[in-house]
Amino acid sequence: MTPDSRIATEHIFRRWTDPPELFGRPVSELRLAEVPLFDWVTPGVLVTFGAVLALAAIFLVLRWYRREGQTVGQKWALFLAALRILTILVLLFVWLLPAIREVEIRERHSRIVLLFDVSESMHTSDSPPSEDPDADRPTRQDLLLRWLDPGKETPSSHAAADFLARILVKNPVTIYRFGSRLDTTAQLTLPTLRERLSQAQAERWEDLPAEVQQEIRGQLSAFVQHQLKPFLTLGCSPSIATPIPAAVVEMLREKAEALASLDDAEPETRQRRRMELLRELEQTLADYRQTETTLPQRTNAGAALLDVIRREGNNLVKGVIVFSDGRFNAGSSQEVAQALAEAKKFGIPVFAVALGQHQETSNLRLVDLIGPARVQPEDEFPLRFVVEGENIPPGTQVQVTLLAQKPDQERPEVVDKKEVRLQSAAGRVTLASEQFVYRNAERLKGTFRFWARVQPIPGERAHADNLSEKPVQVQVEDRKLNVLLCASSPLREYHFLRTLLVREQEKFDLSIYLQSAARESVQDVDPRRLLTAFPDALRDRD
Repeated sequence: MTPDSRIATEHIFRRWTDPPELFGRPVSELRLAEVPLFDWVTPGVLVTFGAVLALAAIFLVLRWYRREGQTVGQKWALFLAALRILTILVLLFVWLLPAIREVEIRERHSRIVLLFDVSESMHTSDSPPSEDPDADRPTRQDLLLRWLDPGKETPSSHAAADFLARILVKNPVTIYRFGSRLDTTAQLTLPTLRERLSQAQAERWEDLPAEVQQEIRGQLSAFVQHQLKPFLTLGCSPSIATPIPAAVVEMLREKAEALASLDDAEPETRQRRRMELLRELEQTLADYRQTETTLPQRTNAGAALLDVIRREGNNLVKGVIVFSDGRFNAGSSQEVAQALAEAKKFGIPVFAVALGQHQETSNLRLVDLIGPARVQPEDEFPLRFVVEGENIPPGTQVQVTLLAQKPDQERPEVVDKKEVRLQSAAGRVTLASEQFVYRNAERLKGTFRFWARVQPIPGERAHADNLSEKPVQVQVEDRKLNVLLCASSPLREYHFLRTLLVREQEKFDLSIYLQSAARESVQDVDPRRLLTAFPDALRDRD
């Protein structure tokens, strides 16, 4: 039984609820030459027929009462008539097949989903710079938290408290956050105030007594300060006072209980299971740290809204409210349109709350950095990058820096720089694409990691997206590359390519599948690598 269900007992008449049966078979299945005979016999028809028979019997009893009243007297006739009518009613009651059954009742309440933008642009301030270094320049996120916190002494305090309270009057609230994607690992919930209104015998927020409203405002203020604020300040430098997320605390508690339950296990089993739990713990913490780092770097509202609709579409959502400054620097307008179409299909209205001031700010971001997965130590290989500019005129020259971390280094270093010019793309967007060519002069082997960084332009506020989101890993190893050369017959192109690969034997392990080749054919490769059939499995080198 699920937490939102309960078991209830109900009294029924099976003759009314169950389909009619004859000798243990439903009468609807009785057929003559594939023609149903009694499909018209429904529980309603059967109960109506029984009720008519009972009324007819009672009518006969009343007639007998009038006749017997003249022979045995009115009192005895009335007594006999009452007994007969009672017998008829008892028989009718038994014929209706009374029963008691337990049913599981599941209650599903509608909810409201709040979707908060936690990208880096939300931590910028719209207030103009001041000469006073101690001047308060609240960020967009700070203003949002002040507006939501009824404990703050601002003109809109009660309005904000009423905003939350009016939502909670009949609906619980689920809170998500998004940046480059929807964060599905953590969410907050607020219970509905339905019970509080029921206790106060009120139907609306305004009908609650003033002391109850003040108590609710205090609870909402504590929630905003101690839960919502740490939840939304993702990506900022945490302080000692920053609480550990509840999801991480719950995960640590589960792992600790699992470790404690291994005390009575066999030593080998205990050690193996302990190592598995520790690896799971490390992976969970690594995912959490990655979320903390990468989530604020982009704003992809379309994909986040689409994920929310798909996750919550079947949960009786009455509406989704999105809090954002509208600085979308990832995804596309097609994703937003797709999310709205999905919401319309589920019948979920979407509301947007705009934050901050509309400013045409310029922004550069490193869209992508692509490189090969594996190369030889002596190979030169390209690393291609794409730079996107917003509100930056075409022809603007920007500088892109390539950073490399070699296998024997702990930190990356600058290895190359390029100047590129932005070209017009669509609307206010400009693009530039170019590539670096990296040479492993020292012939080092191992894993190389590369990042690309575009130099910020004057006036650019968001700098997190100027660096490539993830490093490109290139494995440099002195291994030959397996090459399978297939041909139907030894044409000119085949001979040219075979000769080229045979000359580079220190780089390639060449296998040949020539369909027209005889067994005694010589193709300048190891006879074991002259295949007679196309391989259907990948095997290690001989």
